[in-house]
Amino acid sequence: MKSKSRIFKNSFKIAMFASIAIFTLPAFADNVSLQDIQIALNQSDNTISTKNNSFGAYKTLENLTRKFGLDYKKSNGSKPITRKEAAIMLVNLVGKIEENNIKLNEVEKAKIEVIKEELSIETQALMRKVTGLESSVSELKGSVSKLAESDKKSFKFEYGKDYKIGGTLQAQYTGTINKDYSGYPNNFYFPLADITVEGKAHEYIGFLGRYNIGSSELSDIYVSTDVIPNHIVYVGQTRVPIGQEGAQSPATIETIDKAQISRNFGDTRDTGIKVRGNYDFVDYYLGMYNGDGANMLDDINGEVAFTGWTVLKPLYKTPELGELELGGGIYNGRFGNPGGAQVSNNIWGTYAGYRYGKYFIKGEYSLAKGYNATNGLKASGWYVHNSYMLNDKWQLVGRIDSFDPNRGIGKNRQSEYTVGVNYAPLDNFCVLVDFVHVDNQAAQNSERIGILTQVTF
Repeated sequence: MKSKSRIFKNSFKIAMFASIAIFTLPAFADNVSLQDIQIALNQSDNTISTKNNSFGAYKTLENLTRKFGLDYKKSNGSKPITRKEAAIMLVNLVGKIEENNIKLNEVEKAKIEVIKEELSIETQALMRKVTGLESSVSELKGSVSKLAESDKKSFKFEYGKDYKIGGTLQAQYTGTINKDYSGYPNNFYFPLADITVEGKAHEYIGFLGRYNIGSSELSDIYVSTDVIPNHIVYVGQTRVPIGQEGAQSPATIETIDKAQISRNFGDTRDTGIKVRGNYDFVDYYLGMYNGDGANMLDDINGEVAFTGWTVLKPLYKTPELGELELGGGIYNGRFGNPGGAQVSNNIWGTYAGYRYGKYFIKGEYSLAKGYNATNGLKASGWYVHNSYMLNDKWQLVGRIDSFDPNRGIGKNRQSEYTVGVNYAPLDNFCVLVDFVHVDNQAAQNSERIGILTQVTF
């Protein structure tokens, strides 16, 4: 489910530089990169014992690794871990502690010292391999310098780099259990089918074009720049950041359908400029748009729409406590024909999410004024979403979702209760199965089941 949810991604960072001072081993030269170190760690070395040996300090190492948020996956399955793998675990753990400035108590410090002593031979062997790699890299740099000088004398033409062509295809079947209910007819269809072309026109300038085959329209087309540290600026047609889930691609959510507030308030594109900021403790979006929607010129009323969305990450420095996000934002715009009625569209929203190990919970509340192109009409809704990873391939989800399309009248709220299971046998392929009970105060209640397959390339 890596394409469907980021919680399927198992990151294994190599933080060797941070461990040099702690291990008191020979320092690296400036011409060795982290990528070089990672290659060295992944290669076999006859000086490191590969016999299965569950040494006495391993269980302590495993507990500390999990405590500080490193989900280490053994390469040899259920067999006892090798000493080489344990050494890499230790290096990664120490790097994480240094990188995040994690404070250890005296007991934890003593445990790590014991483990370092136990694995001293293995860690020194890894350092010797990296030292040998230094020499090879230096020789390679000299050869590359000579090649570059020769290349200057030859004629060539190129524009841009890192070109990529990709896409997403979703195929879905929806079956309605109540046959008389026409809101979700039984059918097969393709909710998402797009082709994406992206690349870089310059070191700091990227571009992306995405064509939706189903609607025969451009969904995204923009240029971007990351010349400002910790920021990306997008100019063109992009997804408007209204709500947390509303601004997500449907290829990255954990259920077949988005929540009702995301479907009705967010999940829209417009032409304008958007700025994304990313820091340790906060992420945010700021945007200014035409306010007329996707593939539309601003020839209706000349008004612009403003939007802002902020997410705080208060536990960034304490990953052992989990990941907590607290956010909110606002959208303000006007639309309508020149000389005709102008409709003000204002949306407010709040968000909270928490992830601990394999469990994830999030929720949103949103209120819109000027909903459904009607001045003063208020609509609101909320949802609470839960998911749990059984293993790398299977995930359980559950969600309660409520939406009121008109707060001025009573008994028109629609609530959806979803339970589902997701299966991802491959990194770029997944299957989602959802059962949804709909409690509709203004119409007939219903149940539906959805089956969706997704392929990304």
